[in-house]
Amino acid sequence: MAAILNAGRQEERNMIQFAFGTGLRICEYIHAKWVWYLPGEKRIAVSGNDVEGVEQKKGKTSKSNRKVDLRFIAHDALQNQRDYTSDDLIFLDARYNKRWTGDKAIRVRWKRILKVAGVRYRNPYQTRHTFASNLLMLGANPLYVASQLGHENTAMIERHYSRRITGGLDGNKRTQLLALYSKIDPKHRNEFPIFLLSD
Repeated sequence: MAAILNAGRQEERNMIQFAFGTGLRICEYIHAKWVWYLPGEKRIAVSGNDVEGVEQKKGKTSKSNRKVDLRFIAHDALQNQRDYTSDDLIFLDARYNKRWTGDKAIRVRWKRILKVAGVRYRNPYQTRHTFASNLLMLGANPLYVASQLGHENTAMIERHYSRRITGGLDGNKRTQLLALYSKIDPKHRNEFPIFLLSD
């Protein structure tokens, strides 16, 4: 994550950091609007998406329009992005100062960023998988993770992420992830179990 975030322009970094911190689909975060940001609730209210430049009111599933809890990593990205966009859309294609034209444009930028970062290619949807895996490794309830991703049930979580629930946190990775993925609302700071997960 660090290598990828350090390889892009600041606006790209903000967008990718937000994606890592919210688990939004590409079609959702390129359509994210400032009115979705609910600072009082410390959430993003996802409402629709953008598919190949066409605005959609409804999401991919019946649960796609949802409120996603903001975590430190996503909140910081939003604060940094305020310097670049302040009206409608949160993220623009920095090269043209225009809205993103779809996931193909994102994939082109993503490929360049990974090359600069020296990271083996994986598709940009991995930001979503990283979000889910990190929450599960920290001990988040699978049903909660599914709701944050906009899934209708936990079937996808069990199929794709079950191996992450009990492993992957060696060394000081838990401490690092907690710093990034804890909710910014102090009332919910201790949402993750305090025990260390076994290997």
